[in-house]
Amino acid sequence: TEIDSLDRLIVLTDLTHTQIGLLRAYRMYRRRVGSGFTERYTNDTLVAHPRISQLLVELFERRFDPSAVGHGWEEVEAEILNLLDEVSSLEEDRILRGFLEMILATVRTNAYKPERDSLSLKLWSPAVPGMPDPKPLFEIFVWAPHVEGIHLRGGKVARGGIRWSDRREDYRAEVLGLMKAQMTKNALIVPTGAKGGFVLRKSTHGVDVGEAVRAGYQTFIRGLLDVTDNLVAGEVVGPPHVRRHDDADPYLVVAADRGTAAFSDTANQIAASYGFWLRDAFASGGSQGYDHKELAITARGAWESVRRHFADMSIDVDSEEISVVGIGDMSGDVFGNGMLQSPHLRLIAAFDHRDVFVDPDPTTAAAFAERQRLFSVPGSSWQNYDRSLISPGGGVWSRKEKRIDLSDQMRSILGTRATSLTPDDLISVILKAPVDLLWNGGIGTYVKARAESHSDCHDRSNDSVRVDAAELRCSVVGEGGNLGFTQHGRIEYALGGGRINTDFIDNSGGVDCSDREVNLKILLSMAEEAGELDPGERAALVLDSTSDVVARVLEDNHDQALVLSQDEEWSMTNLDVYEHLMSSLEAHELLDRGHESLPGSDEMVARGRDGRGLTRPELAVLLAYAKEDLKNALIDSDALEDPVLKDELTAYFPDGVAQRFAHLIWEHPLRREILATVLAGRVLNGQGVTFVNRLVMETGSTRPRVTAAYRAARRLIGADVRSSTVEGLDPTLDPALRRQMLEAIDWLVESVTRWYLTGSRPIPTVEQIEADRLALAELESFLADPQWHDWIEDTGEVESLTEAGISAALARRHVHHDELVHAPDIIELARTRERSVPEVAKLFMLIGRSYRLDWLERQLSEIVASSRWHKWAVRTIQHDLIELRRELAEKILDSGEGLTAEEALEIYRLERQERHTRLDEFMQSVAKEETTSLDPLLVAARQIRELGG
Repeated sequence: TEIDSLDRLIVLTDLTHTQIGLLRAYRMYRRRVGSGFTERYTNDTLVAHPRISQLLVELFERRFDPSAVGHGWEEVEAEILNLLDEVSSLEEDRILRGFLEMILATVRTNAYKPERDSLSLKLWSPAVPGMPDPKPLFEIFVWAPHVEGIHLRGGKVARGGIRWSDRREDYRAEVLGLMKAQMTKNALIVPTGAKGGFVLRKSTHGVDVGEAVRAGYQTFIRGLLDVTDNLVAGEVVGPPHVRRHDDADPYLVVAADRGTAAFSDTANQIAASYGFWLRDAFASGGSQGYDHKELAITARGAWESVRRHFADMSIDVDSEEISVVGIGDMSGDVFGNGMLQSPHLRLIAAFDHRDVFVDPDPTTAAAFAERQRLFSVPGSSWQNYDRSLISPGGGVWSRKEKRIDLSDQMRSILGTRATSLTPDDLISVILKAPVDLLWNGGIGTYVKARAESHSDCHDRSNDSVRVDAAELRCSVVGEGGNLGFTQHGRIEYALGGGRINTDFIDNSGGVDCSDREVNLKILLSMAEEAGELDPGERAALVLDSTSDVVARVLEDNHDQALVLSQDEEWSMTNLDVYEHLMSSLEAHELLDRGHESLPGSDEMVARGRDGRGLTRPELAVLLAYAKEDLKNALIDSDALEDPVLKDELTAYFPDGVAQRFAHLIWEHPLRREILATVLAGRVLNGQGVTFVNRLVMETGSTRPRVTAAYRAARRLIGADVRSSTVEGLDPTLDPALRRQMLEAIDWLVESVTRWYLTGSRPIPTVEQIEADRLALAELESFLADPQWHDWIEDTGEVESLTEAGISAALARRHVHHDELVHAPDIIELARTRERSVPEVAKLFMLIGRSYRLDWLERQLSEIVASSRWHKWAVRTIQHDLIELRRELAEKILDSGEGLTAEEALEIYRLERQERHTRLDEFMQSVAKEETTSLDPLLVAARQIRELGG
């Protein structure tokens, strides 16, 4: 036990030293959350009110002692409240009432577990008094003589690293900030964010620090598992000697972090001793998991972002040389692997916490080979670099040196006039070097916004080298490491023309890989329990699935980087829908613009007025929140119970495992969470940040229904194959043209999705979609047939595309995307009216020309909307014109039974010849005005509708 002035309660009450230890633990926890009262004043207050102190302990015991006969804690609470009314001091009332509220906020404890080596308190965070934002859902406070720690979770299914912290007084604030960042980062994966941290309470002077940290980690992990549910034969079983005041809560997953990178096996051994259901999936990695450094998964994922940035600049980083400066050394996972992603990297300069490396004019092939050699040497540093390979004027210097003389070559390549600099000043110059790429593979915050102070960065160790984002001269930033930039710094750099995402986008490959490992291991454990998998096979299957898992992770990275490029372009002319999305997320109490450095409504108006959109760092945050919002909506609905989603769930797992254990996958305990994550990622990565929110707003549908309609639309048109074809085109193709072709596919998917959401149409079954796919193929063959091209106005677009290097077949497909917006109506009418698809398609074209609908659609597409409502009005009329073409086709086919479509149209027009003549005259007058106003087009659409009856 500990000794302090709180022990006076032993004399004044019947409390034992163990019971007083409970009050001492809550006092310590209160300090971590944030309290304006000193430890001494808190102790004096508890001692001044011994009866209340004793009742607080009695309240705790009645709530949590499993051997207590009946609960009866409500009566104790009532007595405490009565006594608090008699406390005259407001401050003492706040202290005592705080203890009461903390005990009531506690939902579990291991206080009554025999032979425990810590005290664990699990609290429902929103009920804790004075809890700072952002409030976790739950937290577990672990308190022992030699270690103290906290584990924060943003949701029941949450995941994040456990770190050893050296911030003994404010480590909870550190963990809270990291949990918040992890929640944004984890939007890509199944769990939401979590984070844990522990500190050593005793001095490490004269002891083995590594062993002390490992011992503290073990105590902390046991403290977490002491109050965590288990799954046995699929049923939730509460921890022994624990009385629970919350719902079932069996999901607890940890990960490596600062100071605990080598502890995965240790954590899994502890979990095994508890019989914990996750077994070696409790802590990903380790000897039975995926080695992230060996797979280079984080660096390769970040490289997908770099590849996208340069592709948007018409540069192929896999075949063209680019100049680089970097943060880190070749022994590091992210930096080392990153600098091996392309043999064409010209690494000009780099630094870590020990050394500074400069090679002004590297011999690319030789430098790459030397980097490979250093990467293979455990614990290597820049001092191990072969000096004979460094170009004239370069070198390696220790950061302990007083000054470094700069050669002419260094000054030229780094863009500085200085002749001599301190190592820290040289690092600042390296960060500001005029190069193609700045690659961050290290630890620390090196770039801030000009308006920020160094204290805003919470990284005092790098205050002396940190630079402002506006000073950067690199073209692209790859954030393989965490927190290299402040968010304000990223935005400032992007507003200045720099290409950057965020750390949680670029380096998400690591968490994605770990999450897939955990979910795979859970499935394989199910197979073991069912007697379908030999225990010896399990590890081999995880290993055999490596390449499959890696490919899926990199696909996620690729898709996120791509959608940010598309949204960056689109936001320049459609800021209103992003403003609506942010307002919607705020209404759902998910988003705080101020906390996330997002522009307010006034700033959005100003950007729209100036023709500026959102930056990639801002869009990255919105993408994360939009995914979280959609995931929540899907999980809260019954949409995930649809058996048609079995294919989606099966496709999440590696092919070999999925084929063998397909019958078990639907029973996966995280089935709903996996599906919600997969669907949210597919929809928003595929169609953009605002897609779901826009369609909910425009059609009145729910988020789950929009998701189902999107899946049907994408399957109908074969969007995956179409997009892959465009992505696989020559890398030197004009990026604007590539984006245009991808956007045409997205537009078609959105149009078909909206069609499914119109009226009361049911979402089609897989069988119905497959039948419609055959009809769609027939329609596309008709459109590609040269004999029908006379019906479509030739704008010369096919010719210009082929001149740009696009095949004629792909060019025609792209040009005909506009006609395919009518595909669902054409296919449905062909089926219900028993006509051929080409015949109905021809009728749609004839109607478009005969009734000037094609002309109206072109005029609408050229209108520059002045407001959100103006834009919505344009979209509404566009949708009305699509419906009007179908209505006319229905009437013509129904009135011309037995006739060809062309004959039926001719008779239909003759029967209304006088009215058609007036319509033609009216349309000609509208066309002569050459107006860009919406009003005459609206009237014209109305005239056509009236003519059709």
